[in-house]
Amino acid sequence: LNSQESNFCAHCGFSEFNDIPPGLHDRLADNADATRNPAVIISTTRLIIGSFLSSGLYFFYWFYLTWKQISSEVEGENYPFWHVMALNLPIYGFFRMHAHMRTINELASQHGIVSTVAPGLAVLLFLLANILGWAIGILENIVAVAVMNLISITLLTVIMTMGQGVLNLYWEKSFPANTLRFARIGAGEITIVVIGFLL
Repeated sequence: LNSQESNFCAHCGFSEFNDIPPGLHDRLADNADATRNPAVIISTTRLIIGSFLSSGLYFFYWFYLTWKQISSEVEGENYPFWHVMALNLPIYGFFRMHAHMRTINELASQHGIVSTVAPGLAVLLFLLANILGWAIGILENIVAVAVMNLISITLLTVIMTMGQGVLNLYWEKSFPANTLRFARIGAGEITIVVIGFLL
């Protein structure tokens, strides 16, 4: 090991090894940021409009998109497509919902953000939305179906706005202001809305 008084590295012989060469610190920071997904803000108004226009299908798009965005912020392998597909699995889907909201909470706490996301509440709302979805499939009264569908969409929208509000605060705290941008409306988003609207 090198002592504090050493002028040369005992391993490679480089002098002034305690000092970082000019520009290296910036390059290291740039490389670290390059592995992170761009910070994108999604307005809650957009979520609400997309959710109701798509009859709730927008929720699955949001679930995929946000997991893709935060995958570079957490350790381990993350698969956004399979993450959203898991929502359709009995029981396991509720664990994925909890993990999604818990991860948002953990990211927020790293920056001292007081989170309003309650993973347990999100799971409960998702469960209720699923129960309403199952009930809609067996009802024949069109008015009852419309009302229950509206309630189901509202429950999913609450989950999205709850999570995205905290996530937006996280992006604002962890990225420089000049790098923040609003998420563009992509082909996938338009497709989801059109399919949901037609259904």
